[in-house]
Amino acid sequence: MSFTDAIINHDSDVINIAGVPGAGKTTEVINLAHRQSSKTFLYLSFGKENTANARRRMPNNVCCMSFHSFAYKQMGVSKARVVSHLGFSHYKSSLNSIGLSIQSPALLECISLLNELFCMSGVPLNQASTLLSNPSFPNLNKKDLSVALNAFIRLWNACWEDGSTLPITHDMYFKAYALSCKPIEYDYLVIDECQDLNSAMFELCLRLNTISPNLIMVRLGDPCQQLFGFRGSSEQFAMFGFDLTLSKTHRFGKTLCNLTNDFMSYQTVPHYTKIQSNSDHTKVSNYIGFNAILSHIENGRKQTVIAKYNISLWHMLKELALKGVKCSILGGVNKNEFNFLKQLYHVYCTGDKGAHGRLKGMTFERLKMKASINRDQEMLLSCKFIESIHDVGAQAFNVIENQLTDMKDADVMLTTVHQAKGLEFKHLVMMDDFDCARSGSHFLRLPKEEAYLIYTAMTRAKESISLPKSWGDVV
Repeated sequence: MSFTDAIINHDSDVINIAGVPGAGKTTEVINLAHRQSSKTFLYLSFGKENTANARRRMPNNVCCMSFHSFAYKQMGVSKARVVSHLGFSHYKSSLNSIGLSIQSPALLECISLLNELFCMSGVPLNQASTLLSNPSFPNLNKKDLSVALNAFIRLWNACWEDGSTLPITHDMYFKAYALSCKPIEYDYLVIDECQDLNSAMFELCLRLNTISPNLIMVRLGDPCQQLFGFRGSSEQFAMFGFDLTLSKTHRFGKTLCNLTNDFMSYQTVPHYTKIQSNSDHTKVSNYIGFNAILSHIENGRKQTVIAKYNISLWHMLKELALKGVKCSILGGVNKNEFNFLKQLYHVYCTGDKGAHGRLKGMTFERLKMKASINRDQEMLLSCKFIESIHDVGAQAFNVIENQLTDMKDADVMLTTVHQAKGLEFKHLVMMDDFDCARSGSHFLRLPKEEAYLIYTAMTRAKESISLPKSWGDVV
């Protein structure tokens, strides 16, 4: 029986499928959609890039959307209301508009945390009080916690009254939809990247499956590619158990397959599926260095550089831009991040204190010291980046902007692991900002989150991969 037949003939309306990187999970959905051409499919995925990739490949009977874009469409929210983040000023203003005057920073922080946790949770509004046990809440007495809880509930309800213009986040309208969704007119609901769904997303899927007549739900994922724990991703997918498993990769060959299995054998992570491969088409090399990257470019080989941190990409981008290499950043340039680096450079050069955002009232040295105390690796790398362009000066930012182009014209694609989820690249170079994962002839045991990052990064490669410098001579 083929894999597609196994799905079609499955005796449950919920099917859980685990698949290793490159196993063809998307291809199996495409095959299923073709076989069931008279049926309609709704494909939902956690990430924008993964959704866009699926949309390009799926047949016409499949509607592909991200979770948030689907909720946005269903809720009919005004775009003017949506903000990326609610600050204390937003909360003060919104609370004032419903007759509540709350000035205490501790109470405002509590309301903000309640909102964030509620939006990621699977609990209904009448159980929001259970979220107060979270250890991240400020140390408030019971009376203040009660004030914050009641204010949050009133604010939440006010946000969804007819004609409301109160600002909301993407997670807020998603949670509102999860609480109020109605049956959907599809035969299949396909959920991809299930390992990264938060509890609110799981709750939505289960509710849709329960209230929609004859809906079959197919859940796909790989527990070891869970990268969004910091955004509340849930362990529920692995806890359900798997009805079907895809263990053979079609993306990379035996050498990388064996190396990945070796790395994961040293990690104490549950639910790992040992990867198999029938081919030997992937070249694995030790760290190749910047000059080797340039040499490959001169020989016509387009490459992808993958990093743990965003700022590491700016380091590489600067070096490549100064050499006249055309580059592209997956997902586009983060304008806020670019402007922050410009402001940071100004503070560095002038010795002045910053005037806006994270730099407000901070000198460069003070910011650097604070980042060191807090072990803020991303900020430390930002400071190091600024120090590295001292000889070039502000001109470096102009050079970077001039060398940025779209994907088809770029010689080098730059991406973080998080942006690269669900994607694959012919020639991959891993930057050296990942944790050192090797000592001598064997791998080291790493924290689960770092192990998942490295595992996901390694398994994006198709034809060749260069490993981080700190790993030494692996091959």
